[in-house]
Amino acid sequence: KKKVIRDLRAIFVRLDEDSSGNVSAEEIRQISDEDRQKLADVLALQDPVELLEALDVDESGEVSIDEFCDGIWEVVVSGQSL
Repeated sequence: KKKVIRDLRAIFVRLDEDSSGNVSAEEIRQISDEDRQKLADVLALQDPVELLEALDVDESGEVSIDEFCDGIWEVVVSGQSL
């Protein structure tokens, strides 16, 4: 679990271009091919904007690092898809 969370946090930091502590749809559209592949490997999801929409539980248009990591982890351990 620690490695997955560490990798997710690293992806989040790279996505958070303005260092706001949140990732927006615009930022997630800029995801690198490498990070896109890492997320696809974990989630079997090709469109990172769908990921943002699924994890944005407060409908703010952005996700915090906790929403991002916790949300992905919940999907991983549940074995369900987004």
